[in-house]
Amino acid sequence: MSVQKQLYRQYAALIHRWPADPLRPQMSFQDMLARRAHGYFTPDAPKPGAAHTKAAAAAAADEAAGRPVLPYEEARVGREANVLAALLEDRFKTTYPIGENMTRPKGNPEYYEKLMKELDSAPQRSWLATQLNSWRGYIRFG
Repeated sequence: MSVQKQLYRQYAALIHRWPADPLRPQMSFQDMLARRAHGYFTPDAPKPGAAHTKAAAAAAADEAAGRPVLPYEEARVGREANVLAALLEDRFKTTYPIGENMTRPKGNPEYYEKLMKELDSAPQRSWLATQLNSWRGYIRFG
């Protein structure tokens, strides 16, 4: 099996395993990775009768809009796939652990706990609750 096919399979597996963003479902990192993989691993000329996928349409739109479409370079694509796999597997989190002084700053020790609670509850919040919550930051009583 050629190296290009191996990299394509690795990219496809990474795209499949990448988690969806609950805060911004309309801006999918998976779609961006699929567009990039489509640009790397498909020939320039579309084959007649080939399925017109969402990634292919987005890649064509990127090229038409003047956004750079990177050509396939084996070394760069391999490094990108390795970095994506490292991010997906939390290798950096285990290699470079964050100490207690970073996760619980003395000035506001509960800051990150409150932030995580807020991020977990945000996708389930209604539009009205979101608006009320944003205005709560502007209006202060007392």
